[in-house]
Amino acid sequence: NILQVNLENGNPEVHPGPCLLNAGRIDFSGGEFWLYREGITEHTINVLEAVEKERIALGRALGFEVEGALEARQNRGYFSQDEKTLQEHFNTSEVFTQIKGPTSVTSRYFTEDISTGLVFWSDLGKALGVPTPNIDAIIVLASSLLRTDFYAEGLTLDKLGLDKANLDKVM
Repeated sequence: NILQVNLENGNPEVHPGPCLLNAGRIDFSGGEFWLYREGITEHTINVLEAVEKERIALGRALGFEVEGALEARQNRGYFSQDEKTLQEHFNTSEVFTQIKGPTSVTSRYFTEDISTGLVFWSDLGKALGVPTPNIDAIIVLASSLLRTDFYAEGLTLDKLGLDKANLDKVM
């Protein structure tokens, strides 16, 4: 269903948190920042994994399982099937280590992945009674960082013409 497809999108999970924690480096780098090589660290991965737990809880509240970040990328051939940690995979992936950026805090890694990803997951959490404190923290801090009200601009159930009572229409 469309909600499962939405919750399987890895970008809102992987991009905003680690990018937010690397905002100073992104600003300073002049375009020479490599998220997957240098921005996914032993500490930024903790934020990514906290968002992952909330995303998985949203799926379970809707009655389905979504893949974890490591499993999803292994199943799609981006990561090998070995026993590396999620951080090690990102830091050494033949695919991801070739991707430069983001080059600015106004990139889609912030704006798109927060407004159409995390804001929707937060709103979904409110409708389902699933706490999303890490998702919400990223939205609030990014809103301050970019002087943008992502909650007002972002995708919500209401903007899709949905509410808790009719979520089953899209499942």
